[in-house]
Amino acid sequence: MESLLLLEDGETSYAIIYLLLSVFLGLFAALLGAYIARNL
Repeated sequence: MESLLLLEDGETSYAIIYLLLSVFLGLFAALLGAYIARNL
């Protein structure tokens, strides 16, 4: 939702950075959670 608001305001570069960081952090958190669960 925030990326759409940034795009509407003309902040395209910030919207792309926000989207990429969201995806990267989400994947990192999922992989970290799986790693922790396997090692407990």
